[in-house]
Amino acid sequence: MRIIRAFFRFADSGRTLLDLRDCSLPNGGLNTLMATSGSGKTTLFKLLAGWFSSNPNCAVLTEPQINHPREVRLVGVQSSLLPWLTVQGNAQLHLNNGHNLLDELTEVGLNHEVSTMYPYQLSLGMAKRVEVVLAVLSKPKLLLLDEVFESVDETQKQSLREFICRQRNDALTWVVTHEPTVAEFLGGERLSFVCSEGIVVGLQRP
Repeated sequence: MRIIRAFFRFADSGRTLLDLRDCSLPNGGLNTLMATSGSGKTTLFKLLAGWFSSNPNCAVLTEPQINHPREVRLVGVQSSLLPWLTVQGNAQLHLNNGHNLLDELTEVGLNHEVSTMYPYQLSLGMAKRVEVVLAVLSKPKLLLLDEVFESVDETQKQSLREFICRQRNDALTWVVTHEPTVAEFLGGERLSFVCSEGIVVGLQRP
């Protein structure tokens, strides 16, 4: 996959944060994007996920072109779970096929009872694992995980990684992190930002 252009400018200040041109992403598998907090990692993921499609100060063009929102899923700081539905209710909405989540919940270290719980009853780590399960089962071409592993207990990181790798196979999954230990744990290809005068202008491999 190639980012032909990814551009983001703050409308109020006119400051440009991102101006990426002709950047290649890994072909597939579980990979990481490492950069410091506040550098624009989440903004890039939101661009790729189509969050700013109606903003004239933003633009993104990829090859092959991403068909939002069916082909890309983002799990990040904002919850994608509707608070008035149980976990299973959210699954029926997101997956639209009545999928029973019990096996997948067990795979990521969650009890079956979680399927009957509401989002407010879940810890942050539990909620993020549920969101990852739903995102993975929707089978997007591009899965974007924004600092998800930082929200998960150490004992559950391995089960979550194994679930993603087993379910996704060679489909492209890109994880944002600012923790070198998380990037080392995840493995795969690692990219970082190239900046010029405070603007993200490229991606590089260490």
